[in-house]
Amino acid sequence: MGDSADRRAEGREFGARLAAGRLPGGTVGCGAGNGSAGANSCLVNYHHKLPVTAMFGSGTLSSSDGRQRFPARGKSITARHLNKYFVSEGISTCTHVSDQHSTFGTTVIVATHREAQYVLDEILGNATDLPITEHATGTHGVTLVNFGLSTDLVGKQLSPRIRDLGKITLYPMGAKSDYGERFPRAGPLLTKRTRC
Repeated sequence: MGDSADRRAEGREFGARLAAGRLPGGTVGCGAGNGSAGANSCLVNYHHKLPVTAMFGSGTLSSSDGRQRFPARGKSITARHLNKYFVSEGISTCTHVSDQHSTFGTTVIVATHREAQYVLDEILGNATDLPITEHATGTHGVTLVNFGLSTDLVGKQLSPRIRDLGKITLYPMGAKSDYGERFPRAGPLLTKRTRC
């Protein structure tokens, strides 16, 4: 009985310190005035500075998934009918997690949209101290536009997990025979289907 009361008291104390913008280690400036996003950034930054966190990763790799779906009640501009998942209407969330296992961004999205258009938005709007250089996402989180923007303009590496990659034909620019001669090992990948 005493242990649970102590834990509740510690939780209330931590919540009061978070609301006041004072966490252990001198972290300040992330009180309730910055909203829930500011409080989340404060927690992610505090977590990033802990010595044990470095055992999981450096904070440079992140991943996202938009497959969390929730039913919605009442009227909502983002809720849609999706019979496969909801009795009536529902929403999806696109969640971004670092390799240090901290969630640095969550966006409510329309359940019928691909999350590809939201992937770069959360990375570029990252208000935490995480030095993200690479992002992994699923098939629905990547498009050719994302590849072009992330690598050429933004300088981040996009590492998608593409479903059924062995059934996809990669189409090169130019004649197929040129790639077979110039790239003897990679040429077959660019000119015919691969069987994985």
